Amino acid sequence: MSETAELRTSAPTCRTTRSAAMVRFHWRVVLGLGTVWILDGLEVTIVVGAAIGRCRVAALPQSLAARE
Repeated sequence: MSETAELRTSAPTCRTTRSAAMVRFHWRVVLGLGTVWILDGLEVTIVVGAAIGRCRVAALPQSLAARE
């Protein structure tokens, strides 16, 4: 039979991330970052779409641009 040695550590025995305040804080951070990420994506979509639209109109001959 093998003998097992006792392991001693100074680490806390409970998980500190399970406290209600930390869980609430982390969820707020995740939701805030997700919201900002979505808004940033929409902003890029709007800006790029507007720039492409202007480039297409500027590249058209005058006779075709007047028809739009």
